[in-house]
Amino acid sequence: MKKSDKTNALQLLSRILPAFFLLTVFAASGWGQETWINEDIQDWTASPYAEDSQETIDVGETTGVVDIILSWVRPAEEEYGNTGFVQMRNNPMSFLVLPEVPNVGQVEFNMSAFGGGRSLEIQKLDGDDWVVIHTFAGIGTFLGNFTYDIDQDSPITLRLTSPSAALRVHDIIIHKYEAAPADQVATPSFNPGTGNYYTPFDVEITTATDDAIIKYSFDSDDGPWTVYDDGDRPTISETTTIWAYAEKADMDDSSVASAIYTFPVEVASIEALQDIAE
Repeated sequence: MKKSDKTNALQLLSRILPAFFLLTVFAASGWGQETWINEDIQDWTASPYAEDSQETIDVGETTGVVDIILSWVRPAEEEYGNTGFVQMRNNPMSFLVLPEVPNVGQVEFNMSAFGGGRSLEIQKLDGDDWVVIHTFAGIGTFLGNFTYDIDQDSPITLRLTSPSAALRVHDIIIHKYEAAPADQVATPSFNPGTGNYYTPFDVEITTATDDAIIKYSFDSDDGPWTVYDDGDRPTISETTTIWAYAEKADMDDSSVASAIYTFPVEVASIEALQDIAE
């Protein structure tokens, strides 16, 4: 039986809105993973759009400097149960340049936006040029967990930029590179990742192993499995968990990854909310 390599930590919280109560769940970074950077923006110093600033952060056992360019640091503001964020915009363009790390496995960001369907690029410095590695899509009016596997076993400098419209970066987690056994397929990742969603969307599943076959299930981490087709991605339209692993001839199957997608529930009263929470 395949075992899940990552369990998302969930926190149940209630949020009172003018017309109804909203039950929301948000994701935290995977437990037990080694990180170079694990930053909660509520620990940063406030700064406005008009003033570029810097923030000294922990990078493993040393420190590094984040360059905050045309971005608004709001450490005391709360959105979706999370305190502190960097607000980015596309006109003029915001940049969030992270300090160099010795290597990188997965990058992970908790993000939200002021509207649906927004995106943000992650880029790496290649000589004197910045090269787009990945575009995080589907950032919206929820606190979502977005991940991407870079898997580079050498020093790397990363930055976030080119938001399609105004959005918030709440948490920044840069995981250390851990080489998978040469005979094992790389564990799949999901885009978008675990989070709260309000409209249906298609989920992309990828693996870093070329020509591997990805299989997914909505039933359990032991299947039954459906072969993933990038031209016919699975649609998520209700609260659910998805599991996936990848396989390739003459290699060991990958570990099983999972993502939890929550569509918040409207309730009529605090009593009904408490009944759901119980």
